[in-house]
Amino acid sequence: MNRNGFGPVAALRMVSVTAPADVPVVLPGDHVRVWRGLYWHHAVYVGNGWLIEFGSSIFGGRVAHVAWDVFSKGSSVDWVGRGGHAAVQRAESQLGRSDFDVLSRNCEHFANWCVTGRWESGQVELVGWSAFIAAILLAANKKAA
Repeated sequence: MNRNGFGPVAALRMVSVTAPADVPVVLPGDHVRVWRGLYWHHAVYVGNGWLIEFGSSIFGGRVAHVAWDVFSKGSSVDWVGRGGHAAVQRAESQLGRSDFDVLSRNCEHFANWCVTGRWESGQVELVGWSAFIAAILLAANKKAA
């Protein structure tokens, strides 16, 4: 089976993957994420222990292949969603892309787009709403003073 082959990968059964009970193994095209201390790092699994990620850190990078153990860095990997062959094709079509931006073109945007076709990041939305609420509270506090 090549790197983009379909079917379960025995090696991945031995790593820690947090997923619903009906998701026994990570399959090519699946969206996965790992906690990096301050943020979730996202990627698309493409088979045989390989993923495609957009940026290897919060500071950016290219869309590139990464081995499972390098991606996980020994941490538990969470299963996010199933995308299938179309997600693998989308991820591969972006290899080499280098226009990473933490707010508008990050790893979560990329993985979501590969799997769902939607360019979105819940982390960015959460930060945006948090900043908006903080600004309102700050303004209200200043007005009350």
